[in-house]
Amino acid sequence: MELEAMSRYTRPVNPAIFPRMTVVLLAADMFFTSWFFVYKVTSTKYTWDIYKELLISLVASLFMGFGVLCLLLWTVNIFQEPQCLGEAIWQVLYCCSTREAPPQSCIPLLMNTLFLPNRHLL
Repeated sequence: MELEAMSRYTRPVNPAIFPRMTVVLLAADMFFTSWFFVYKVTSTKYTWDIYKELLISLVASLFMGFGVLCLLLWTVNIFQEPQCLGEAIWQVLYCCSTREAPPQSCIPLLMNTLFLPNRHLL
């Protein structure tokens, strides 16, 4: 296949909206989680409904799951420099798997991998 015939890859979600999506999804999660706890505390055995409880907990877990996913994509910024981040992950795995290197020497490399993904680590 020729290079000119290929279409350029575009991201399905713009990384610039990850912070806003994180805040909105986790705020919705906090609302549904607090509603779930209030429902559990205030319901009696006569007013308790398992289907309502399951529905509220399912919605809260969905919002939390997608909110945490957006939070990780926002903080790690994995779409910016995948080669550098991939290289760093392989270096951390190699450092932690070799018996010559003490575990204390892997901790700074791991911290650089997690918190400084936009810089070239080595």
